[in-house]
Amino acid sequence: MSWHKYIFPFLLAFAPALLKSQVPWEKLAIADSLYQAEAYEPALEHYEPVLKYYSEKKALIKAARCAALLKNEPVALRYLKRAAKLGLSNARVLQSDTKLASLRENPGFLKLLADVEEFETRAKNLGSPELLSKLDSIYADYQKYRGRKPDEAAQAKLDSLNLQRIEQLIAKHGWLGSNLLTGRNYCWLVIQHQPLAVQKKYHGLMAKAVKKGEEDPAFLASLEDRMQVSQGKAQRYGTQVDLTERRIYPIKNPEKVDFYRAKVGLGSIEALRKKFETD
Repeated sequence: MSWHKYIFPFLLAFAPALLKSQVPWEKLAIADSLYQAEAYEPALEHYEPVLKYYSEKKALIKAARCAALLKNEPVALRYLKRAAKLGLSNARVLQSDTKLASLRENPGFLKLLADVEEFETRAKNLGSPELLSKLDSIYADYQKYRGRKPDEAAQAKLDSLNLQRIEQLIAKHGWLGSNLLTGRNYCWLVIQHQPLAVQKKYHGLMAKAVKKGEEDPAFLASLEDRMQVSQGKAQRYGTQVDLTERRIYPIKNPEKVDFYRAKVGLGSIEALRKKFETD
C-alpha cells in the first residue's frame, strides 16, 4: 500500500499551520537587536529566515551589511540587489557606507552603484521644484477634510479636482512613484480614493512602476485590496479595514496572508489586528 495515500491527507490537514509558520516574524526583532549590539553573525542568522519571505528595504540593507562585514560578498550583494528593486536612490551613501567596505572593488557592487546612480538621475530630473510644489498642493487638498472634522461632500469635490490634476501630471510624466519623489505617495493616494473604473485604469501603470523600483509594492497591494473590497470580494493582503466596526475586511486566503504581506514589505496580520484593537 502506497504511503502517498496517508501523507497527502496529513499535509492538507496541517497546511494552514505550516503556512502560518512560514514567516518567522519573531526573528526580525531579535535580528535588529543583535545588529544594534554589533553581533553581526547571529544577526544575519536571524535575518535570513525572515528575509526568505519578507521584502523591506531597511531589513535587507542591514542583512547586507552583516554579510559584508562577515566577508560574505555573494549574500551581501543578493540582499542589496533586492533592496535596489525597492528603490535605492543614493549611490554616494552606499559607496561611503563603512559596513559595506569589503564590497567596494566587487564588480557586482560597482554595477549596482551604476544602476542606483541611474535611478538617482531619473529621480532628480523628475523632482523639479515646480512638480513637487504641485504634488504638495494636491496632498494638502487630499487631506483637507479628512481630519478630525471630516466633510465628505467637500472632500469629494476636492478628490474630483485632484484626479484632474494628477491625471494631467501622469499624462506628462508617467506614474509618479513615491520612490522617485522622496516618499511622496500622492499619486497613489489620489487614485485609491477614486471610483473602481479609475483604479483599474491606472493599476497596470502602477504595477509597472513597482517592477522598476519606482513605487512601493505595499501601496500597490493596498490598491488591489481596495479594488477587491469595493466589489464585495475578499482581499489578498489584509490592508483594508472598517474603521466604524473596528475590523479587517475579509481575507481571501487567511492561512497565506502573512506570506503575501511579507513579499510586499508588510508586517504580520496579527500585529495589525493588535494595533487596530488597542488604538
